[in-house]
Amino acid sequence: MIAERRAPQTLRVGGLLGRNEMRALVRIADRAWLAISESKLDLEAVDLFMIRGNYTPIQIGRLPNHTGLHSAFTRTLCSKAARSGVFFSYDDPGLIDSNCRFVRWQVNFRDASPAHGHDKLVASSNVRSDAPPPVETTAVGTLPLPEEASKRLVPAGKTNPADKAWKRQGIAWLENYAGRKVSTDAARRVFESVSRNIYNTYVTEQMSALGQTQAGTRLASVLEGHIFVTKDNRKSIRLSDFQWGSPGPEDRNQLWVLQQWLPVRECLYERASANTFGATLMLVPWIRAWSDANLTPDSLASNRHLTWHDHATALRCIHLVYFLRLLLEAGRSLEEDFPRLLDFVGVHVSVLMSDDFYNRHNNHGFDQALALYLMACIFDLGELTDRARLVGRERLSEEIAVAFNEEGVHIENSPDYHAIMLARLVQAKKVFAAFGDKVESVDIENTIDKGLTFLAFAVRPDGRLPAFGDTEVKPLTFALNGIRESLGAKYLQYVLSAGNNGEEPPHLVRVFPKAGYAFIRERWGRGADFRTAIQVAVKCGFLSTFHRHDDDGAIVLHAFGEDWLIESGIFNYQEQNIYRRYLRSSLGHNIVSVLGVDASRRKPKSKIGGFVSWATDKGLTEVKLRSFMFPRYVSERQVRFDRSRRTLDLLDDVTGTTNERRNFQLRLHLPADKEICIQKERSVVVRGAHCGQSLRISLLTGNISEITLARAREAPDIAGWTSPSIGRLEEAWTLIYEAPDVHSFESHLRFEFEKTD
Repeated sequence: MIAERRAPQTLRVGGLLGRNEMRALVRIADRAWLAISESKLDLEAVDLFMIRGNYTPIQIGRLPNHTGLHSAFTRTLCSKAARSGVFFSYDDPGLIDSNCRFVRWQVNFRDASPAHGHDKLVASSNVRSDAPPPVETTAVGTLPLPEEASKRLVPAGKTNPADKAWKRQGIAWLENYAGRKVSTDAARRVFESVSRNIYNTYVTEQMSALGQTQAGTRLASVLEGHIFVTKDNRKSIRLSDFQWGSPGPEDRNQLWVLQQWLPVRECLYERASANTFGATLMLVPWIRAWSDANLTPDSLASNRHLTWHDHATALRCIHLVYFLRLLLEAGRSLEEDFPRLLDFVGVHVSVLMSDDFYNRHNNHGFDQALALYLMACIFDLGELTDRARLVGRERLSEEIAVAFNEEGVHIENSPDYHAIMLARLVQAKKVFAAFGDKVESVDIENTIDKGLTFLAFAVRPDGRLPAFGDTEVKPLTFALNGIRESLGAKYLQYVLSAGNNGEEPPHLVRVFPKAGYAFIRERWGRGADFRTAIQVAVKCGFLSTFHRHDDDGAIVLHAFGEDWLIESGIFNYQEQNIYRRYLRSSLGHNIVSVLGVDASRRKPKSKIGGFVSWATDKGLTEVKLRSFMFPRYVSERQVRFDRSRRTLDLLDDVTGTTNERRNFQLRLHLPADKEICIQKERSVVVRGAHCGQSLRISLLTGNISEITLARAREAPDIAGWTSPSIGRLEEAWTLIYEAPDVHSFESHLRFEFEKTD
């Protein structure tokens, strides 16, 4: 009998991993702990291991036993895995079923006594009938699962309305504590905390940025009882007609705006004004209605309408902070205007703290950790918020360490996301300071300085960012409160002021090889001289799969105050949308595509593309890059910019490792406001819209047989589209250089500016 054994034992937990290794491990851990805790075994330690594709267990760490092991178990499980470097790509085939469940999990116990040393299979599950047999063990007996534990292990194919730990924890809070009211003293303490610790270190940053970017019409719209659900102010909903139980719009972008309470930020446009107070009062019943509809077990169990989306939930907590500040400035009563505040905080802290809700190592996880830390620091719910503060601080420290590479560049393949997350990093630094904490895992000040330097070189002469990856084409705004004295901040001030403020960067060329970006400028200057300069930007690298496009080698060109070569843009995050798929594909970028060969978005294990060399000599800058994005092909590109002649040369060479013949296309994307003429001598003339310049594109050498032009094309394939912002799809020109039925592709294009007659 188990009860007669006195020797400590070790729990070994492992499982096959696929799309989301973290959530798989947490689920495995949860099930395993249920079995072991109810069996009352004497545990010495917990061994963690993953099972790779060859079904070989790999130990990734050990947790010593101590009081409250379960809480530490799931919290530290993933950090152990992270430090071991054992990860899987998002597209590993064969490891999940159609419902994204992992095909197998397994729990073993190892008897640690000298007399035994055997593994005993305790519980296992094969979700698919074709799954391989479990890892072999030497069985000397079977430990039966307790009856209650067996019931909790949901069989394959079954669904459980509370099958996630985060759902169970949120529901448990409601079942135990729902209906608690905020006392006058508690409300006063909350307001004081928001005012003293948050207002000057967090909300002020957002007010500064929003004041420059949000039109006053959005605040006026809230005053009139409407909420805009698109950034271009084209769509709105009426507050009085809106029902949270059936929100109506199927567009995920609109639901995303609503579920994070983004309209709260519209009220920050005018600080402490009558309009602000009026708009805040319009939102009070809307937010109370959200609480009544969604702070329920049914809402948590069903998770409809993006209500408990991992990122929307985090941002909703941050916008709660804004809302509380607005109520404070308006002199409102928290007890009357937000009677379910404690329910909101308790449920959200419980959900955010759950490991299976935490989406680590991306911008979602960063905001989740920040929101959890904020909630725990502002509100006092006893042991819950005490633990949440520790978890939030630990996670946020880890997210900060992972989010930016050693060059200070954000890892998610987009200059826009870099700017967004750099602002988050500045906020996180100040929030830590406001509550007397600090991050020891990374030098935040140094990372911020490097990140600002990257932005200074990336920003185009017109103050916008190049639209690589999921980047919107819009003026860059960045609140520099408290960091103006850093060198990177001075460079950015110079660029955003068109040379009128700050400090001029010392170089015209800057390559960030590890991040995969190169920026080349004709000159800096001041005023009109600054704004009409030429900038060439190139991207080639792979830091992560998040927001990754098939864009190795992509190039954009801005000159004389106009765009000449543009990128595809973002459109939306609905990955099955045909335009989204096109815009992310290689055909949507200014690169050579191998038709019929899908570009890989999996992070390479060995051959990683990037910049091979770069140099500047007497005004001539040359950058060379190489990509292995297309399986079995090597793509090489040389970019040469001659400042004195204002010419850009683009040399491409794509070679296969087999002797297979393929069709190749080099596509160049140009704005719709250009007039384009394909001439007989294999050159193309692009007439500027208003700058008095034309761009001649000459094919000097190559095996290209045909040059065609497309605009707003739907068939036989999509071409001639761009998306400058979320939800907007606009016509563009696509210049197509074709090389059909060849072994390899080669071309040399020269871009020369000339005055228009």
